[in-house]
Amino acid sequence: MLKASGSSLLVPKTTRLGLQGVSIAVPVTVSATDDASCPKGTRGTITLFASYFSVHRDSIVMHFSGACTDYNHTFTGSIVKVLITRNGAQVNST
Repeated sequence: MLKASGSSLLVPKTTRLGLQGVSIAVPVTVSATDDASCPKGTRGTITLFASYFSVHRDSIVMHFSGACTDYNHTFTGSIVKVLITRNGAQVNST
């Protein structure tokens, strides 16, 4: 189980997957686990990317430190839909 553990970082006009869009990185901490090799308290980041300026290809990247690196994954494909808005509007600037 993960818990948000700090301020997120919003970055408009990010380029990923060859496309321009916006990303938000959310720091997380493992708050509960049944995996003895990935202890409670381990820190990581979940980064969401939404492409807004061309073909819609989004991603979710999970990155953990220490013993939890087995849980580092990237999710892409047509099933991944990320929408990052501010007050309901697309985010294009800070």
